[in-house]
Amino acid sequence: FSNGNINEPVVTTSSGDKTLDTIAVRAVLDSVPFTSLPQELNRPNLTINIDFKYVSEQDRKVIDSLKQAIQDDPSSAKSHYALGLKYYDSSKYKEALDSFTKANEIDPSTYSHHALGLTYLNLGRKQDAIDSFKEAISILPDNFYAHRDLGLTYNELGQFQNAIDPFKEMIRINPDNIHG
Repeated sequence: FSNGNINEPVVTTSSGDKTLDTIAVRAVLDSVPFTSLPQELNRPNLTINIDFKYVSEQDRKVIDSLKQAIQDDPSSAKSHYALGLKYYDSSKYKEALDSFTKANEIDPSTYSHHALGLTYLNLGRKQDAIDSFKEAISILPDNFYAHRDLGLTYNELGQFQNAIDPFKEMIRINPDNIHG
């Protein structure tokens, strides 16, 4: 990444379609030169990972349909939530965040708070994720997955004591789930 240029971008995990992989590498190469890196990142042999997610024409149509549904009925929490899920599945986390937030403003639910927490995790906002998982649990105390993700987030932060109770709750809720 010398002088705003990328030296030899490579695909480390293939999409399974050589054409898509080639297009992704070409997109990176066509984007140079990049602006200068912040000083704290300006070091030799810096590796930057760029994740691409292909959004199919069908997914684009679903997103457009959901946007239309929201335009027709802006107070539909279900439509905002569904749009958030589609954005999340397309790795468009900022858009997902906006949709889940709007769904929660209209009609808070354990599902939209849990999805919001997962979105915050993908945006690197772990404390916000914890708050959202706790909110999901406050609405539905037996939300197995919210307890799991709360415990995992505490664990990632090295807050092992805080992770114990959510993990205990997972076992209480579903003692036979070995995939939690």
